[in-house]
Amino acid sequence: MYIPTKTPPVILTGSVSCGDISFEEYSKLMKAYSNKVFQDAPQLRIPLSEDTITSDWNRNFSNFQAQCFYICRCIFKDNEPIGWFYGIQEKARTFNMINTGILPEHQGQGIYTALLHQLIIELTGLGFTVVKSQHSLNNNHVLIPKLKKGFVISGIEVFSGFGTLVHLAYFVNPNEKKAFSYKIGRIPLDPEIESWIIK
Repeated sequence: MYIPTKTPPVILTGSVSCGDISFEEYSKLMKAYSNKVFQDAPQLRIPLSEDTITSDWNRNFSNFQAQCFYICRCIFKDNEPIGWFYGIQEKARTFNMINTGILPEHQGQGIYTALLHQLIIELTGLGFTVVKSQHSLNNNHVLIPKLKKGFVISGIEVFSGFGTLVHLAYFVNPNEKKAFSYKIGRIPLDPEIESWIIK
């Protein structure tokens, strides 16, 4: 499959690179390979009921997609597409890693870790202070690299389309990570945290 990039691909590791692509090209990749990548955790495509199908919703989503900041990337090995990444700005300083897929035969080779490292540097440079993501409970190919990178578990959700999801968060600001650790009971109150209490 030929996937045109909007920018020259950047080397991730060895012969693996990634480049920016359009949302339409990302959708093509997803359609072609998602069943292969996510075969252990198939997603349900839940039909909309009659009262939820409106042209206004489709138009509003298209407008939202056009106006918000997002990143779509194709991952290549020897110029052949082997995966993708899609993420979107959720709040002023929060970026949500929506979807990453790497073909099974290329998993476990450090590609996801290299992609994650590059994204964290890029998003930090853009001013984001929190990077979020959601994953299936058994998706160790993603959970382990992210926990090693410094992501923390921030919640669990049962979602009708995907099942039970683990929410992860990466805090660029060490003070925010410290406050989070205090709020979940991992560390005790200390003078620095006490100085942050709004009185």
